[in-house]
Amino acid sequence: MMEDILKELNSKEYIHALDDAYDIRFCRTDEAPELQRFIDTHWKKGHIFAHSKELLDWQHYDKENDRYNFVVSKHRESGEIHSILGFVFPSQFDPHIEETQLWPCIWKVRDDVHVKGLGISLYYYLKEAIPIETISIIGISDIALSIYKSWGFETGLMDHFFILNDHISDYKMVCSEAAFLPSQQVKEQLSADIIRTPRPLAEEVAGNLPLMDEGTGDCPLTDLAPVSSDCGCRLEPLDEEHFRAAAEGLILPRYKSIRYYLNRFFRHPVYQYDIYGAFSGNSIQCILVTRLCRSGGACCIRIVDFIGKEEGILGIYRLLKDLLYEKNAEYLDFVVAGRNESLLLNAGFQKKQGKMVLPHYFEPFLLKNVELSYAFKTVSPDAAKIFYKADADQDRPNLL
Repeated sequence: MMEDILKELNSKEYIHALDDAYDIRFCRTDEAPELQRFIDTHWKKGHIFAHSKELLDWQHYDKENDRYNFVVSKHRESGEIHSILGFVFPSQFDPHIEETQLWPCIWKVRDDVHVKGLGISLYYYLKEAIPIETISIIGISDIALSIYKSWGFETGLMDHFFILNDHISDYKMVCSEAAFLPSQQVKEQLSADIIRTPRPLAEEVAGNLPLMDEGTGDCPLTDLAPVSSDCGCRLEPLDEEHFRAAAEGLILPRYKSIRYYLNRFFRHPVYQYDIYGAFSGNSIQCILVTRLCRSGGACCIRIVDFIGKEEGILGIYRLLKDLLYEKNAEYLDFVVAGRNESLLLNAGFQKKQGKMVLPHYFEPFLLKNVELSYAFKTVSPDAAKIFYKADADQDRPNLL
């Protein structure tokens, strides 16, 4: 039997006391219009789920059970929805995925309703209805974050890595927080010094690098040779057929599958993702899932998911620079948690810090730093705390 992941909610008598006043359950398909009105009125005016049932269905409609992946509390007397908890399962994109990782995303109690426990009762219902193995959340309000901490979740901030296109003469998406510096100063402030200075790799990663000299035990990445050396690697765009073949040569994450990637990225109803395989000879090193984000005449490339051992990203720095030049993108970024920082620095990435501004929102575009908090809890020893930008509901359209 699955271990209880939220024992903290047991013995909360006021949760059970809500049964008389509220019908707490999964959202029925005929309640979609009510759910959309709640999101628009009480969560965020103009939210895309309130205006696009296609996207709401794509992300939250559970075909297997003919319901929406929202828990709702419906007031018995008025018949109105008073609180909602939306969530995403990886199995939304492949029902054959049996392990249950839950990604909560919209959690809201109406501001005009003051009933103790009405919010957490939704989590209580979820954990009683579904044997949850892992709960992961990205992009959390301060109030929700404090609740997750009290429930024993591990919390932190996502890291933001990037590679700058030094061929750009006038940056629109990159600036200094202190003052909007001229483009040349931005370039001088952000470029080659960090890239050309290799960082010591964590022992557990460095000891397994395929590029290690077996005779001396030295790793070339700790020498002064440029980290941009591509070691004969090449980057190839993958269609569905070639993705299937390439992914079969890699170890997939616990909660994802080939079918998950096909449905999540190749068959997205709005976004176009570009998927690249990094090859050395006939051997696949890793797969990058990317999306081109635009604002006006400027654009950037975002790595939103990654498949393969993390050292697979080593040796493709020059290929990524070439991709930036080809797309005329200002930078390439990688928002991630749980990955080895020293390895990514040796791979040629820089870490956003100090006064640098890299935008997070593109719909609409906002030239402002946004820090993404995460929370993680699991009852499985095999679950890894590794998150990417496209996990949960973070990489979805905000505008029609």
